[in-house]
Amino acid sequence: MRSCQRGVGTKSCDGLPSSKRCRFPGMCRFLMYQSTVEQPLSNYLKEAPHALVQQALAPRELNPNLPSADGWGVAWYTAASSEPGLYRTVLPMWRDANLESLSPHIRAAHFMAATRVATGDSELALVNNQPFVRGSLSFAHNGELEDFEVAFLEPLRRTISASKRAVPRGMIDSAHLFALLLDAVAASEGKLDRALDSLVDKVSRLAHEVGRGATLNLLASNGDEAVAVRYATPGQKPPSLYWREVIGGVLVASEPLDEDPAWRPFDPNTRMTFRGGERCASRRLGP
Repeated sequence: MRSCQRGVGTKSCDGLPSSKRCRFPGMCRFLMYQSTVEQPLSNYLKEAPHALVQQALAPRELNPNLPSADGWGVAWYTAASSEPGLYRTVLPMWRDANLESLSPHIRAAHFMAATRVATGDSELALVNNQPFVRGSLSFAHNGELEDFEVAFLEPLRRTISASKRAVPRGMIDSAHLFALLLDAVAASEGKLDRALDSLVDKVSRLAHEVGRGATLNLLASNGDEAVAVRYATPGQKPPSLYWREVIGGVLVASEPLDEDPAWRPFDPNTRMTFRGGERCASRRLGP
């Protein structure tokens, strides 16, 4: 995401200049839970030994292991609506009182959450925080489109349909990827896994054309089908991504939430599809 990529601007990250704090792709952390069993959001957001709040404050698989301090968000699905609930804030996750007061009382069998590092010239604003939601679709991106504003922005916007160009309200790559995904979902007749494959293919070809790298760790869901992707163009290394089976379902996370050996890393350039809390498909992406 532009909010998780190399930055050269003056925006600070938790008090340090971007030249020292914001140069490293994949700084953001995210997770997704899909199951037949409802859980309090707090179980994985703050109660697990290496819950998302701990990954935001003290990640283990980044170089350097610096915090993502510029906000977080969570989207969750319930039987009450086909559209997910959504909470986002620019507060650091570990300083947000709502994490303590609300997350134990919200139960869901399916949700995704993401933290943020604002980098370069990207604005510290709610519209830049993930997950992004439109209708039943939720989406989060961890990674970068290298030199986004210089190399990717204009050619990427030309590939987005006129009706979706207003979707990105912030000048970050993740928001533009979400707009591209909305187009891909419409073109694939709602098949989310096919839409993610199309998105990865389009970005990969564009990266080749502009001569820049791209890393795409992606989470997407329509409430029924959930998809996770770990991908990088040639010469790039994607951020870490793991998954494991739990009672009635699956967890996907940037880093394991505990020391259980059931956690397995995603192979690079892999897409997994989940339905009903089970992995139902896996596909190799790219060459």
